[in-house]
Amino acid sequence: MVAAMRPFLLVFLAIGLAACASRPPPFMDSALGGSLNDRSDRPPAHATPPAREIAFSAYPCFGFCPDFTVWVNALGEVRYDGRHFTALQGVHTLPPNPALFQALEALTGSPQLPWPVDDVQPGKGDCSPVATDLPSYALSASSAAGVRGFVFYAGCGGAQAARARALTDAVLHTLAAHGVPTEGIPPDRGAP
Repeated sequence: MVAAMRPFLLVFLAIGLAACASRPPPFMDSALGGSLNDRSDRPPAHATPPAREIAFSAYPCFGFCPDFTVWVNALGEVRYDGRHFTALQGVHTLPPNPALFQALEALTGSPQLPWPVDDVQPGKGDCSPVATDLPSYALSASSAAGVRGFVFYAGCGGAQAARARALTDAVLHTLAAHGVPTEGIPPDRGAP
């Protein structure tokens, strides 16, 4: 049975390989105008697609660092999860704030605040020297083009850490300016 099917399998395989080899991938095809980023129907490589949701998390340290996550979507809907050492504890839907989304989207697409190339954590990427007992942060922006993001340990030094720190500080400032609880509270004060 297998021997009888062998010629059919070989013909099917040859046709499949010929179809794949008949045209190079678009990014290699000069007839399509060079690279995908050079085509008029594609955004330039440096353009950042508009985000549909932006998420930011602050993670705890060994002390009293705030531990929370905030999500903001293109409609201005804001969800907040305050876990530890935040003025607002638990999961909450905050009042809609389209201006917050627009401000965060401008930050995450700003060429003046470039994203780090990779996560900035001890043992990964450019993270030296390292200080201990500092929080970590995560930032992600989702769009039609996919999700981009990074994780940053605030105790890292180096060029990538400087990029991550600048963007993280700007996001924290923007969240606070729009009324999102980002500051830590002492454990003995308790939640309001």
